[in-house]
Amino acid sequence: MTEEKGLSNVLRAIVLEHGIENVERTLGQIRKSTARRKSRGSQLAPSNQIPKSCTGQPKKTKITALEYVSKLDVDHEIKVLLKEAASEYESKSFLPTVGEIKNFCVIQGINVPASHSRATAIPRIFKHLSQLSPQEIRSMLQSRVFSGPTRLAPIADAIRRSSEQRVSEDTVDRKVCEPLPNKKEVKEKEKEKDILKPSSPKNI
Repeated sequence: MTEEKGLSNVLRAIVLEHGIENVERTLGQIRKSTARRKSRGSQLAPSNQIPKSCTGQPKKTKITALEYVSKLDVDHEIKVLLKEAASEYESKSFLPTVGEIKNFCVIQGINVPASHSRATAIPRIFKHLSQLSPQEIRSMLQSRVFSGPTRLAPIADAIRRSSEQRVSEDTVDRKVCEPLPNKKEVKEKEKEKDILKPSSPKNI
């Protein structure tokens, strides 16, 4: 018995039992249901074609200095000064380069960041500033010591001139303080030299 004959016999038995109208109605419902399932399946993207942006973790955005400062729990006066420092940090008026950040960390006794990014140094810098007094923060901002090489040049020149002047004054002081030679000692040394001189042989 072939498959077609077997299917025909099964359908004939079903039609005899349920009637041709019921069988056709049921077959129509099955046909519609199958078509809907196929339609939904074609709209779903294969798993290997899902965009990477949907499967990976969301990319972390770098926090700005102002955003970090706004989250700190500090006194109002310090918060105002820290916001001023953060604004200058973002405009590169305060610690404009990675080199300046390293100098700042060394002078302030902070661990120097290993990264070469100003953004990653924000928590380290502003956490330290939040522990200073308002006077210390204000003085640091007003002095512009950490505002770049152009700001440091006058300070460096002043230090160099002060050092040169100090060395010159020390030299003058040493010369002034040196004791004058004693005349008596000079005469005695001259006599000693005369005595030590070899005498010329006498003619016989």
